[in-house]
Amino acid sequence: MIPTEVFRRVFQFKHGTSTGTCFAIDVNDKQYLCTAKHCLPSFEDDTIEIYHDNQWKLLEVDLVGYGSHSSDVCVLAPNNRIVEASLTLDATSKGLGYGQEVFFLGFPYRMRMDSRDLNRQFPMPFVKQATVSAIDLKEDAENTFYLDGHNNPGFSGGPVVFTPVASSQRDWRVAAIVSGYRFDEVPVLDNNGKETGNVVHANTGIVRAYGIKHALEAIHSSPIGYLEAAAAQTLHSCMGTES
Repeated sequence: MIPTEVFRRVFQFKHGTSTGTCFAIDVNDKQYLCTAKHCLPSFEDDTIEIYHDNQWKLLEVDLVGYGSHSSDVCVLAPNNRIVEASLTLDATSKGLGYGQEVFFLGFPYRMRMDSRDLNRQFPMPFVKQATVSAIDLKEDAENTFYLDGHNNPGFSGGPVVFTPVASSQRDWRVAAIVSGYRFDEVPVLDNNGKETGNVVHANTGIVRAYGIKHALEAIHSSPIGYLEAAAAQTLHSCMGTES
């Protein structure tokens, strides 16, 4: 079962015509939002929109940076703490095993589930299960995780979470950020079974995600996240009116 520490950190957002998933992590008592770079390819504004209480609301953010190399990673700093500090979720892939079960969360095809009071009037993300198929940990290059699962548009920017095999089931961690899936070009056939020259992109079931280390590198290079020693405020307290 996905615990509160995970799903309360996952949000549906949009910027312009682009929609996706983002999630909050804490680094040195400061809070940040992580997502996929392709969801914010040329971010120059100071706001995004977060879905809350059945409407889109403005949230002020600053761009922290993008992931190193060609990693599909973007980090933002909200102008307030948006998730309770007590809901801990370590940002690390340490303890992740080859062939291990993982989960990824997001909002496919702009779909969402009404959570009512379970998630403070924020929609609940969809949850999918996958297996760690391969991990590419090149030196001086992007860290790429390949998962055996079925990704859909809208999960981009969502977290890949797991619990280490030898640890407590309450020890949840986020290892990577969902980027997309590998597709295969399948020929389109006519009624006689002959190729038409057209192709469709078929989902191969190989999910591509980039290591959380790329988000952490961006944060350490520009640690501008919101710092608050007092009790956390709720997200809607720091968001503007609906768009």
